[in-house]
Amino acid sequence: VDVVGEPTYHWRLRDGEGGPSITQRRTEVRGLRDRIAAVEGVSRFLAARPEPEAKELKVAYDRSVLTSDLRLFLAVLPDADEEFRAEFIRGVNRFLNG
Repeated sequence: VDVVGEPTYHWRLRDGEGGPSITQRRTEVRGLRDRIAAVEGVSRFLAARPEPEAKELKVAYDRSVLTSDLRLFLAVLPDADEEFRAEFIRGVNRFLNG
């Protein structure tokens, strides 16, 4: 275990000309669609690999998507609109069936 004595990451809320950060825009449908497309692409890539360890890697990757990537969007469902919720359900179902 390493202990770092100084801050290594600063998180802030953006305001002004730059507009909100990606984190602040988590309930935008476009961001959800982009993330689901990205994780589906990686999952399909791993599924198509001929190497024996690829199946195990795909299972581990898919698990990380469910516990990290998609969980971020699950957490904001109460704040999201109906379009976002419907897209979340469609996208997650598609990922799970893929």
